[in-house]
Amino acid sequence: MKRHFIIASHSRLASGMADTIRFFAGDVVELTSLDAYLDNRPIEEQVKRLVEAVPEDDETLIFTDILSGSVNQKFMPYVARPHTHLIPYSSKIRLINLICFRYGSNRKCISSFFTFTLLMAMALIPMDAIKRA
Repeated sequence: MKRHFIIASHSRLASGMADTIRFFAGDVVELTSLDAYLDNRPIEEQVKRLVEAVPEDDETLIFTDILSGSVNQKFMPYVARPHTHLIPYSSKIRLINLICFRYGSNRKCISSFFTFTLLMAMALIPMDAIKRA
C-alpha cells in the first residue's frame, strides 16, 4: 500500500508547505497540494479529482489548514473512503516531521530537518540568555 499526501489550504499556504517538504524529503513522497479559492471559484471538482486520483487500496492523508473551514469541509465526504484520513490544523513542522520519519532511510531529509529545527530554536533564544549561560 502506497501512502499519498494531499495538502489543501486557503490561498497559497498549501503549495508553500509542499515546496518546503519537497526540499527536505526530495521526490520520495506522493505529494499534491491545492491552493483553494485563488480565483474565487468553488473547489469541489478539484477536490474530487485529487482524491479520486489515488487508488482506493492506497492510503491518503489529507492535511488542511482550518478545522470546519470551507477547504476542510469539501474533503469531509471522502473520509468514508477506505484508508483516507483528514487532518486539520496542519503545520509545516508537523508535516516535515511525519514525512521524514516515514521515510527514515532518507538521511538527508532527517539531517536537514534537524538542522532547520536547531536554527529555528536558536533564532528564538534571546542573545542575552546565551551570554548569561
